[in-house]
Amino acid sequence: MKIIHTSDWHLGHKLYGFDRHQEQQSFLQQLTKIVKEEQPDALVVSGDIFHTSAPSSEVQTMFVDSLLAIAEAYPELVMVITAGNHDSYARLEIDKNLWALHHVYMIGNVVQKEDKTADYAAHIIAIPNKGFIAAVPHCYEQNFPAVNTSKETSRMSAFFEGLSEELQKMNKQQLPVVMMAHLTVAGCDLLGHDVNIGGMDSVDLTRLGKAYDYLALGHIHRPQFIEGNSHRVRYSGTPLPITFDETFKHTVTVVEMEKHGDVPQCREKEIVNPRPLVNVPEKEEAVDFESAVALLRSFDPDTPAYIRLNVLTENGYLPADCYEQALAATDGKKCNFCFINRLITEKNDSTEEKPQIFIDQLQNMSHHDIIHIASLVMSLDEEQKKMLQEAIRFAEENSQK
Repeated sequence: MKIIHTSDWHLGHKLYGFDRHQEQQSFLQQLTKIVKEEQPDALVVSGDIFHTSAPSSEVQTMFVDSLLAIAEAYPELVMVITAGNHDSYARLEIDKNLWALHHVYMIGNVVQKEDKTADYAAHIIAIPNKGFIAAVPHCYEQNFPAVNTSKETSRMSAFFEGLSEELQKMNKQQLPVVMMAHLTVAGCDLLGHDVNIGGMDSVDLTRLGKAYDYLALGHIHRPQFIEGNSHRVRYSGTPLPITFDETFKHTVTVVEMEKHGDVPQCREKEIVNPRPLVNVPEKEEAVDFESAVALLRSFDPDTPAYIRLNVLTENGYLPADCYEQALAATDGKKCNFCFINRLITEKNDSTEEKPQIFIDQLQNMSHHDIIHIASLVMSLDEEQKKMLQEAIRFAEENSQK
């Protein structure tokens, strides 16, 4: 079985007020080309299709048109799409019966039978003579079906255990098994991503069963294998960067397996962003404000990009017209200036440097930056971070209505 694994599209995401439709459309066109070239048995999308639970009609149209284009590019393809913590499961599933006619399976919620027990079969998509895909969307612990057993076990663990048993019953031919999930696995690399966004605690892999040959994960934005699992567990990462801290390569993953028990063979296919996110200078090399603006003036006028200025100060203060100066430095250029990332370095009496901290303007900041700064000021615990994230998202969604 051959699959393409991707996740965390975040369609509709805006960067400091700038619309990213062109970039997102470019990614979807590149994905269509990759599908046509690779001709996989399945395309699996492990959650966070949209950036908000109420995407605009334009964004939803882009999504629908792109799926139809992918299906047309390779009609034999099966697509399996699960909801992430940014998605509305009801919105994703609204046309699921219609999509199934095109071999597109939308799994927005954990399915239960009338007696409230888990309907495992509803989560398993069989690809005849090729393999099985077990699709599990984002789901908080308390929303998994109740556990009807005397054993002390969590709802999540019980669900994945039951799903694994159902797969073993169905897989008489010992075909490859792909499982999909949208969550944070303990031990993953969180570079460029805040695990508190979405309020999802880390999960030990032992809770996700053992039936899969490849676990196609979503939620963490950096593409990576989870160490110690023989390349069986992977985050595909974001195809486009969501923040300036995502300074790694953005890809989709091609996975191939011959039979159940095989170690998956994985390849990355890089996605090219027509308008990259650029730190000026690189974050690790922050400079004083005058030097940063000089670098901005010398930035290639014909290069489309989003720009973050990384400025090092000793007291945290910048000129009152710092944003006006930065905007003037990009006047007539194809780049978009986003904001100034101020890094403060203080020294104590022994001249030893304290760790650098961020103090950014609140207007047009990302969720990650707002929560980070609030934590510096008020020492928020994990529950308070979750509450602040939900409040930000609620305000953002209602501002769009």
